[in-house]
Amino acid sequence: MERVLITGGAGFLGTVLVPLLLQEGYHVTVLDRFRHRSPGLAACASHPNFNPIKGDCRDVDTIRSVLKNIDWVIPLAAIVGAPACEQNREEASTVNVDAIRLLCAESKFRPLIFPMTNSGYGKGKVDEDSPLNPISHYGLTKVSAEREVLDRGDAVSLR
Repeated sequence: MERVLITGGAGFLGTVLVPLLLQEGYHVTVLDRFRHRSPGLAACASHPNFNPIKGDCRDVDTIRSVLKNIDWVIPLAAIVGAPACEQNREEASTVNVDAIRLLCAESKFRPLIFPMTNSGYGKGKVDEDSPLNPISHYGLTKVSAEREVLDRGDAVSLR
């Protein structure tokens, strides 16, 4: 059985992705701070292949611990949106970029799938071939994180 680590798995994307992966037979570990008390993963709580872990994706010991026996990594943990990132630029940088850098370094030899945001493109009509042109701190952090992921050489960014 394939084992997937999803950082920030209790957020918007994770609460959709985690049940789908469980349904497909994956073992899913979610690392999240669980700050927002969203009930989105409540239905997964009793699933035998679901492993929620409360922790911070910026902590090297936590990352090393949760990566044991993991086959795939999907980093979703982020401070999301321009207003939230502007309100706390330091936290946005450490969660959105530094945590990705740490995860890339510690998860070598494991496939990593990074979902890019449209905020990396700036304004206007775009597609996945459009040049990146971030106009907010949020967009800048996501472009920087994607660069870390792609520089790894064995990861993919979903645009």
